[in-house]
Parts: sequence; structure tokens; C-alpha cells
Amino acid sequence: MRLPVRVLGLLVALLAMPATAGAAVERIDPRTTDPTLARATGLAAHHVWRAQGTPRGTLVLFLGGSNSLPGVYEEFGALAARLGHDVVDLRYPNAPVARRCPDPRPAGTAALAAQDRCLADVRGGTLFGTGTTVGGAPAGAGPRPPGSGRPTRSADGS
Repeated sequence: MRLPVRVLGLLVALLAMPATAGAAVERIDPRTTDPTLARATGLAAHHVWRAQGTPRGTLVLFLGGSNSLPGVYEEFGALAARLGHDVVDLRYPNAPVARRCPDPRPAGTAALAAQDRCLADVRGGTLFGTGTTVGGAPAGAGPRPPGSGRPTRSADGS
């Protein structure tokens, strides 16, 4: 696997920095950013770090994977902020995903593959909207081929 130089440098810096040298994190309740979540419960706060030192004019958007917890990646966001990047770590409700894409254990490889497809479909809908296509394929249909373009809405506008 080949990592871009910037990513590799960020990882090396993360390992070299003491954990106590963190930038302050601001936690934002998702219900204040999306009125459709007004009655939702059990939501984790979005995490935001402001660039420290000399700002680079960049935004790091971090989207944790299924079953990730905000605190697990907190040092990553703090490090990126210390390096001059603004950082947004968006949270999303996992309970509906857990109900729709049940744990495949102990069913085996086929069940695990089915769960992966389910998670890709649900997460694609969360990120791009239901009915969205990427390179002519549904947003959750797996990786798109290189150069296939940006996400687009389906013909019915959904």
C-alpha cells in the first residue's frame, strides 16, 4: 500500500507527539445542525477543532467508520489542528444502521460480505442522499472507478 507523502507525514507526526499536547475540541450537538434530528436520541456530538498556530487554509473532514467512537480519533483531530488544519469530525446515528445491518457473526464469510454491502448502501445514503449515483452506480455500490466523476442526483431528483 502506498500512502501519499502528506498522509505519511501526518501519521509520523501523530506517533511523535505526546498525547497530552492536544488542541481543544468543540463538541456540537447534531440536533442543532439538522432539524430532522430534533427527536433523535443517543446521538454523539460532532467534533470540531480550530487550526492552531499558522493556519493552512485547509479543512480536514473526518468520517469515522461504523461502530467508531468519537473519543477514539480525538488525538488525530487535535494533531491536525496543531498542524494548522481546521478539522470537522461528523457523527451520525449508528442505531438505525445496527438494526438494518445486523452483526454477521457467527454466520461466516457470506454474511460478512452481505453486511459490508449493507453498510456501504446505508453509509452512501447518509453521505450522498438516497437515490444518489456515483459514476452511474448507486452511491453505496462499492468503490467507484478512477475518474468516474462526482456524485450526482438520480433523474427523479432524490
